[in-house]
Amino acid sequence: MALSYFMNPSTDTQADSVPLCVDLDGTLVRSDTLIESVKQMARTRFHYLFMLPWWLRKGRAGLKDMIATHVTLDAGALPYQQAFVAYLRSEHDKGRTLVLTTAAHHSIADPIAAYLGIFDEVFATDAQRNNKGSNKRDELIEHYGIKGFDYAGNSTADIDVWREARLAIVVNPHRGVLNRAQKVATIDRVFEDRGAIWRR
Repeated sequence: MALSYFMNPSTDTQADSVPLCVDLDGTLVRSDTLIESVKQMARTRFHYLFMLPWWLRKGRAGLKDMIATHVTLDAGALPYQQAFVAYLRSEHDKGRTLVLTTAAHHSIADPIAAYLGIFDEVFATDAQRNNKGSNKRDELIEHYGIKGFDYAGNSTADIDVWREARLAIVVNPHRGVLNRAQKVATIDRVFEDRGAIWRR
């Protein structure tokens, strides 16, 4: 059953001028796309599994880049966080700028953005740079400035990003993450698996 909690209810239908930046793994989708990619590799190209330790020597960015050359995920088959996606669509319909920013490889993030059709820009991992944690934070600050963006995430890796965001949206948080997020950021909304929403 979906439940909603509102701290300061608003009927404003105008677009927020501050971009909303959205994490992918565990936030937009319930799963981890890197794990999903390795699972698919095990099903379809299992002989490449023996290469994973060698690819990892290139770092996490290099590992993701090599996996991406051998695996293609079906964006339409991923387990999306439906309540959160519905919220994103409503923000998109108001004209708000939405940005997908993820540690997943571009070859995964770009098709997902195209499938959903609501994102204006995509920041993702490539062969040289793992777009996670402080790297993600720095890129968002470079584009939008400190407190110049809102950010939706779910894990401890998102704490550094929330610290520099105007508002934080927490989606299906890992254990203890919500408490940590509250210490470094102003929480706007919380989405849980059961569809519950807390809004400030």
